Amino acid sequence: MSRRRTSMLLNPEIAKERLAVGIAEAFERFGQEMPAFKYTPMTMAEVIADLTRRQPAFMREIFENPDVREAYTRAMAEQAAEREAEP
Repeated sequence: MSRRRTSMLLNPEIAKERLAVGIAEAFERFGQEMPAFKYTPMTMAEVIADLTRRQPAFMREIFENPDVREAYTRAMAEQAAEREAEP
């Protein structure tokens, strides 16, 4: 493994950002690949069920950890405030 790659993996800020970007890009691709007329709330439920089977510990953190819920609530409030501040 290259020295640069190793240092990136040891930096938690870079690792967190890469994870968030990767997940966001995957959701964007999903949105592009799934025609709007075929997307239903059940579609997302099926995606969540599949993710839970593949990554149960990660998904448990998302849905059960109160710190994660608080971070979600805070981020949604920040987005709403930014939208309201736009001219």
